[in-house]
Amino acid sequence: MFPEIHHAADAIDEALLINEDEAALLSETAQTYESLPGGYGIAVALRGIVREVGLHAEAMRTQLQAVRAACDKTGEGGGAAHR
Repeated sequence: MFPEIHHAADAIDEALLINEDEAALLSETAQTYESLPGGYGIAVALRGIVREVGLHAEAMRTQLQAVRAACDKTGEGGGAAHR
């Protein structure tokens, strides 16, 4: 009935993957800065961002699973039951 819900959830999932890829690059950058004089503080800040991205992604995926499950249970949203 409402396939846009499922499509939106898929788009959010893709965006989370992109954010995690970018966070991985930040993690590599943090390693570089850590070895530079005066770069330790920058490295710590970058690692904090990476950690927050991971926590955010985990929470969002949990919420998306709940939305998809509810849509599948009610038969709305074009979830797995409708594929």
